[in-house]
Amino acid sequence: VLNLIKNSDMFIDENGERNPIEIFIKFKPINSITTDYLYKITEDLKDEGYEVVCMFQDYIMRIKSVERSYVEDRVKYGNIINEFKNYAMYYSIPVVTAAQLNRDASKTIDNYTVNGNFDDMIDHIGRANIAESAQIDFNLDAIIFIVPCWRGDIKWQAFKLVKHRYK
Repeated sequence: VLNLIKNSDMFIDENGERNPIEIFIKFKPINSITTDYLYKITEDLKDEGYEVVCMFQDYIMRIKSVERSYVEDRVKYGNIINEFKNYAMYYSIPVVTAAQLNRDASKTIDNYTVNGNFDDMIDHIGRANIAESAQIDFNLDAIIFIVPCWRGDIKWQAFKLVKHRYK
């Protein structure tokens, strides 16, 4: 997959030249690292002469918070988002991650799927449908929902910007 991305046209500029962008993918087993690893990997890449311009963390439930005083998942995920925000501010780069929707959102999507209204179900979910933690909503600069939609044989991904702090 990495070679497909690196060799795709997305790294070709308007003059037809290949941009010197590198993508590094580091696999770590689920919950084997804390958010401190983001700093380590950024500094390691910096030592090798690279500038990190964006960090993608596959999923917030696959990394641990350095703060271990939580009891509930909502607090744990809130801490992880807080730590992502601190990291992003420290390095002045965006952090992109994914989280689940809650049960109400799943019910909404299921109801629209059963009734065949596949093309507008994204209009019926919002920030209240983020799973586990209001702290996820509080500390993110932007929230974008991505929902598969279709009408007959035509399928697409619907994107809904439900929160943004900046223009």
